[in-house]
Amino acid sequence: MEPILKNHRKTIAQITLQKSIHPKKSTINNLMDFYVTALENEHMESVLQIQDAIFQNIQGENVVAEFPKDLPLPENKPFSFALNRDYLHRYKVGITSTEQTYELYRELAGHYPDNPYIRFNLAEMMFRLWLQDNSQITDRMMRNTINSMNNYDIPFEASRRLKVNYHKIMVNRNYYSKPKKPIGWHIRQIRNVYSKTDLDERDMISIAKFLRAYNQINVAERILRPYARKEKPDEDLLFYYIKLTITKTRIIRTQWYRDLMVQAYLQNPARFCNLFLPHSKPEGHGMLVLNNENIKEIYCKLCIIKD
Repeated sequence: MEPILKNHRKTIAQITLQKSIHPKKSTINNLMDFYVTALENEHMESVLQIQDAIFQNIQGENVVAEFPKDLPLPENKPFSFALNRDYLHRYKVGITSTEQTYELYRELAGHYPDNPYIRFNLAEMMFRLWLQDNSQITDRMMRNTINSMNNYDIPFEASRRLKVNYHKIMVNRNYYSKPKKPIGWHIRQIRNVYSKTDLDERDMISIAKFLRAYNQINVAERILRPYARKEKPDEDLLFYYIKLTITKTRIIRTQWYRDLMVQAYLQNPARFCNLFLPHSKPEGHGMLVLNNENIKEIYCKLCIIKD
């Protein structure tokens, strides 16, 4: 009987409709009322949805509005995410200053000490105050805060940016201080951070240019070398690496470097030959590099003698 019965069965579907909030159709006051109600009823999903609606409303209509300030801090841990985004949004639209936002996050971190997002934003606000030479944030405090991020589940990509930026600033300050202070330790920290993550070629070129600006050419070369020696290296990275190393006798006499030069020529012949133009040209490195016999030989074969 099964073949016959299955042709006559019906499916009953129960559909639950949920009221949707549309930022363009709701006023700020209505959204704020919804937000307060959702908070009081501890409806986390609704709180986050209404937050997004308020953010869109403010950004779309350029309305300046503040969230309720006198609401009791919810004891439920999930609500920390709502407050975290609240404080960050106030800062982004200019309702609160960097110092005010820092104090808000300090208080919030006291209630939710293990929340990684709050901890990161607290460190971010501290970093911004530190850049402004705020007297209450010392170099030691900033360093300890950045190092403490390892104790929380802060995504490495986020903490990496703060760590690298901190050490970059310290390199700059120490390099131009009078008397000049050592920068080697900060350079090693930057290298250590970059060695633990996969970055794109643009990021690698950026860090190499930074190191070169502070006479750390050997460090920059070691960082870029693995990327330049890939089977199909990025063109911009390859040519920057060559420009960085074309006067390094110890490197250019090796066979792998000659192969790398040929690879650069095959990728972009005109750009390769432009390396030997005067310094006034964008890619130019000057004809003096041809004093090296190895470079001269490659130049003559690739740029002078053509098929």
